[in-house]
Amino acid sequence: MRNELGWHRDEVSVSFKAIDRLSGLASTSPAVVLNSEGREQIVTGMATDRAGNRADLEVSLNLDLHPPILRILGPNSDVTLNTPSLTITGSAIDPFLVWMP
Repeated sequence: MRNELGWHRDEVSVSFKAIDRLSGLASTSPAVVLNSEGREQIVTGMATDRAGNRADLEVSLNLDLHPPILRILGPNSDVTLNTPSLTITGSAIDPFLVWMP
């Protein structure tokens, strides 16, 4: 299922359904499964009726299968602190975004 920002986090199956009430439907594209990460991946579907007319439709999907990585930078794990409060610093990266243009 797509989140509010337009991203899917699980593989996506795209199916196309077509109807032709005059000459009848001759063929429709088979379902496509997207299981590799990517931004604005295009899936194209096609339907043809018995008269030879063709319709194409493109769908754009975003897929990110991996969570971000969190890393604690400080304090070091070998330090003992005796304070009432503590500030922890760290970083977060999304490996998917590292290699995306």
